[in-house]
Amino acid sequence: MDVKEYIASGILEEYALGTTTAQETKEVECMAKIYPEIKEELEAAQLALEQYALAHQTPAPTTAKDNIMAMIEDTPMAEAETTKPAEEKSAKVVSLNANHKARKANPLRLLAAASVAFLIAFAFMYSNKINELEEVSNQISDLQNSNQEITKQLADIQDQKEQSQEMIDFLSAPNSKQIAMGATAAGTEYNAAARIFWNSESEETYLMADNLPTPPDGKQYQLWAIVEGAPVDMGVFDIDPENKEMQKMKPVANAQAFAVTLEDKGGKPTPDMEQMYVVGGV
Repeated sequence: MDVKEYIASGILEEYALGTTTAQETKEVECMAKIYPEIKEELEAAQLALEQYALAHQTPAPTTAKDNIMAMIEDTPMAEAETTKPAEEKSAKVVSLNANHKARKANPLRLLAAASVAFLIAFAFMYSNKINELEEVSNQISDLQNSNQEITKQLADIQDQKEQSQEMIDFLSAPNSKQIAMGATAAGTEYNAAARIFWNSESEETYLMADNLPTPPDGKQYQLWAIVEGAPVDMGVFDIDPENKEMQKMKPVANAQAFAVTLEDKGGKPTPDMEQMYVVGGV
């Protein structure tokens, strides 16, 4: 038996009101003994009815007791009921489920059932709408992420375009020079080679490492400019054999030559002449 369905039928409230039939009364009392849930709901209904009655009770007339006693004195005692045959006293077996289903439809129960059905339908529709909104929200989020990614890509392209245009302007400027640096004794076995792009007016300097071996751990290449016969530090740089690009170095004025040496990582204030790999005059 579905206990929840039985509780929702409203029969417990009718029992508390005293409107159930004799068979229904027996059924409720029996079910309350079998199912703790039904007993708990029945006690709650009775308590609620009792609280309502106490809150709305009306004092009985002062003459009520005298009238009732007078009626009892005027009523003849009923004769003792004739003993029935044993076969008539035998208990009848009644199906609780059948009795429950045979009960007459109550308009209030039908209204309650309709309300529950409406709430279930509304909840289902609301749940579907929530799912649809979540799906739309996810789609919007995806579009926003895509838009951000596209915006970033466009910004990168714009930066590359500006850098390319800047490099074109630099290389085409009248005072820009390309200086080839050939291998020295230390760089001969590697066929070392590099180029310097230098503008004597703006003092901008770029390096292209055409062919320099990958330095060992703890070592790094350092660029030098020879100014008035003395080496001037122009910064350290890394080698990427798979992605050779022009690297911007420190600016310098009045350079007479350029050279690259292999130094400790981070560079030194003075070059190690024995580790000079390439050199080239302006």
